[in-house]
Amino acid sequence: MEGRGRPGPGPPAPRYAAAVLVTEEDGRARLTFPAEFSGPVLTVLPVGPEPESDGRTMTAAIEEVAAGDAAVRVWRTRPRRGQGVFAPSRSGVVVHVSAVDVTESVWACPSRSGA
Repeated sequence: MEGRGRPGPGPPAPRYAAAVLVTEEDGRARLTFPAEFSGPVLTVLPVGPEPESDGRTMTAAIEEVAAGDAAVRVWRTRPRRGQGVFAPSRSGVVVHVSAVDVTESVWACPSRSGA
């Protein structure tokens, strides 16, 4: 039958990096990739606050992404009437960070219209 048979080789498998990091004194943490990534996509999740904390919510921001690493920073927030208060977290906050090296061939999707 024409057009049937074994499919050719697919796109290369994406590379991953993940770590559980701890913030430094300024609220920053850095993930170093095992090899250079050409187009990393990151996910960052601060863990906490701890039960004995002052009730602040933590938010993580990706500050810098390069081929070899990424820097993230955790901020502690506390709502106030009419305004919010943001400050860098203290040292010792646990942050879960994951990265996927994305290339066009990995994420190329076939048309959903069937065309």
